Amino acid sequence: MQMRWVWAALFGVIAMAPFLSHCLAADGNGAVLAPGVEVSVEAGGTANVELRALFTARPGIFGGGGARESEFRLVVPPRFGTIEELRQLPLSGDRDSATARYRHNAEAGGFFDEAQFDVRDLGDGTVFSRVAVKINILRAVLSVEPAGRLWLGECVVGDDVEGVVTFENKGGAPLSFRVAAWRPFYVEDGGRDLFLSPGARVPVRFRFRPEEAGLFETPLILRPEHIRGYTIEAKAVEALVPATNHLDFGTLYVGAEGRSQLRLKNRAREARDIEAQLSGPFSAQPPRARIPALGDIEISVVCRPSATGQALGWLVIQEGRSVIR
Repeated sequence: MQMRWVWAALFGVIAMAPFLSHCLAADGNGAVLAPGVEVSVEAGGTANVELRALFTARPGIFGGGGARESEFRLVVPPRFGTIEELRQLPLSGDRDSATARYRHNAEAGGFFDEAQFDVRDLGDGTVFSRVAVKINILRAVLSVEPAGRLWLGECVVGDDVEGVVTFENKGGAPLSFRVAAWRPFYVEDGGRDLFLSPGARVPVRFRFRPEEAGLFETPLILRPEHIRGYTIEAKAVEALVPATNHLDFGTLYVGAEGRSQLRLKNRAREARDIEAQLSGPFSAQPPRARIPALGDIEISVVCRPSATGQALGWLVIQEGRSVIR
């Protein structure tokens, strides 16, 4: 039992040796342990940096004797920020320490920064060791799905169609923003702040509600601006679609009557009331009708010529504010 304890203690000493030789910088009166420091800061923010150096020649956990006063001095300043308020703390046994404040310049960019401090003799300036400080700059990185644009497809005038844009914060800092769009696109819950912690996702619904036919698009408006060049697009089409754009009655005698059927399809999800208006010797029967949702009807177009020659006319289908000629 005793032999096992001796071997265990010896093994512990051998295992520690590589770590100590890597971290200690020797001087004439002992060695100095000055471990590196790593901190994280949000872009544009500040972080406290705690610096420590352990002197093995001083009384303390490693024993020894004698004392030397030292200071921490910035020798390699950071690239993307500044070191403020470097304060030397009172001597504590075999340890010297100091604190500093790192302030990141948000306009300077960067995802990582670094600085270096020397541990120096307060009297003659002898450098005992150097402390490397690594600063992780945490930024919000906003990702959008689907990438590039959101296509909502075709939508009948007067109806609406919706799609979803998913926002994800792939960075290391939280962010908040508002979403807006140009009409006839509308943002569900628009106007409220959205907050995304690192790694969080949130879906946002966009609704397209056109009042006239045509191609439409809107930029994805974020306040503050995190993404540029993203668009939401859709096409608006008329609800009523005639089966043909031409009716030919052939040859008719003056005073005679000719009839032709015109089929109208309603592509909307609601019934539509229409009124048919014709010019020249043409008329519609019935002049007014209701077309069921996603259904169709037939209208009789009647021609009664009152004079010889070619007769031309226009059929105008009016539904609400939409007109089909």
